[in-house]
Amino acid sequence: MLRAVLTSPLFALLALGVTTGLLHLMFVWPRAQTAAFWKRADYVWLGFAVLGVVGATGQARQIFAEGELHTAEARARAAFDFLLQDLQSGPVAVCRQFMRSEWSPKNFDQLVASQARICDWYKRAATKLPDHLDQTFPDVNLPDMGDIRAEEDEIGMKILESTNGRLRDYKSRREQVLTLRQELGRTESELALIALSPLFLIFALALRITKVTGELRLTPKVRLDKDLG
Repeated sequence: MLRAVLTSPLFALLALGVTTGLLHLMFVWPRAQTAAFWKRADYVWLGFAVLGVVGATGQARQIFAEGELHTAEARARAAFDFLLQDLQSGPVAVCRQFMRSEWSPKNFDQLVASQARICDWYKRAATKLPDHLDQTFPDVNLPDMGDIRAEEDEIGMKILESTNGRLRDYKSRREQVLTLRQELGRTESELALIALSPLFLIFALALRITKVTGELRLTPKVRLDKDLG
């Protein structure tokens, strides 16, 4: 029943009507309350209204954060897929055999050695990544590039820089996911406030309606007709 009141507009309206009727039975129809009583009632219904608004605001923030989280998770998965593709395609580009010829550059041996180190790096880096990304979005750390220098193999270094750019992008997207997940975390008291905010608003409205009825009963009929006229 409580779940229906908190989630169904129809049941919320029904609960408002029932609560309003009960408050009338308690404070209006048995005997008229004093004007001071209804003035003090303002503090009560305004307090419950504030609690309801705060809870509703927290719920709205949670809804927006959940939407942002889904988007961030999708972007992190895409970044991981790009990184995985780079590590899988890297050896195809750099793990090649070269034969010395009369057109080979003077630093041919250095280039071949650099290509071999880059090839070895890709083979070791590929073992650091899982085939599939799970919900934990694990941190990824690739092996150190060692003594590979751009002057030895400019093309190979560009390929490596592209892969490291993919890695930085994944790490950045992963941090966004973890941050949003942390923002979605709620204490038990915060969750209770969010869950009960409809009840707070229902009680506040019911008491406010009852206050109007009670004040009308205190107003003399002649004065009331004059004010309405």
